[in-house]
Amino acid sequence: MSKALLKTIAKSIPVTDHTDYRTWLAAVYVAAKSSDPSYSYTKFSNDLELGSSNAHLIVSGKRDLTEKAGNKIIESFKLTGKQRKYFSALVTYQRSRSTKDREQAFNEMMSLKSEVLPTTLSKNQLEFFADWYNAAILELLRLPDASDDPQWLNKTINPKVSVPQIKRSLKLLTDLGYLKMDQKLNRLFPTEATISTGNEAYGMAMVSYHQQMLDVAKQSINDVEASKREISATTMAITTSLRQQFKQDIISLRKRMIQLANEVEGANEIVQINMQLFPIAQTKENQDD
Repeated sequence: MSKALLKTIAKSIPVTDHTDYRTWLAAVYVAAKSSDPSYSYTKFSNDLELGSSNAHLIVSGKRDLTEKAGNKIIESFKLTGKQRKYFSALVTYQRSRSTKDREQAFNEMMSLKSEVLPTTLSKNQLEFFADWYNAAILELLRLPDASDDPQWLNKTINPKVSVPQIKRSLKLLTDLGYLKMDQKLNRLFPTEATISTGNEAYGMAMVSYHQQMLDVAKQSINDVEASKREISATTMAITTSLRQQFKQDIISLRKRMIQLANEVEGANEIVQINMQLFPIAQTKENQDD
């Protein structure tokens, strides 16, 4: 396979569709392999000027991409414009150990992602998950005694959200079709519209949403009295198969909670439920997953 064809393939797969440079490089390699069955990771690595084996080590997660190697990939693929900036920010985001640098890189990725989304709807869907309080306001307005007055919402939501932020949120939720005027209640009320993100926005939206909700959870430890919250943590040694079972148990519990919430009548409060399971030590098994 010629380098010219490889560049064409790489440019046909937007970097901005990915939140991990490994998945993007893997997608480029798979497309190249489909075009030329004889193409190998050794050739891929050499084409990217990474040596004879580094490309596979990077894609498999066994080696991180350095800034220097990232620049080689940018030049090898001749990435330009927003795709070039996004890839550079993605490398910084994933390799930086500084919280400030990671946040700055992620915000740049969010901004670039919004710019390349094809429709206003997709951009609005990304914006919905970009701020945690959009979902909170939407659910809060389901309560019978709720008000769509920004001042009331400002006094009710915890952690605090400014009035200008609330006004922008109400407009966004209305533009998305998640809220509309209820003539009987004489205020905005949630519709039956399904909340989702298009494929173009999903990955970035979910990363932003979960990061913010973890921050809100941390804040609740100090801001919410213990009797009104449940925060616990357990560290344990398990097998790989048990980890998979735990994941399924968490998914099943979350679905059960959603079912119960949908069936309840007379809801009178809004809560956030976060559940996490993640490795805190690098073992051979979880490196090979």
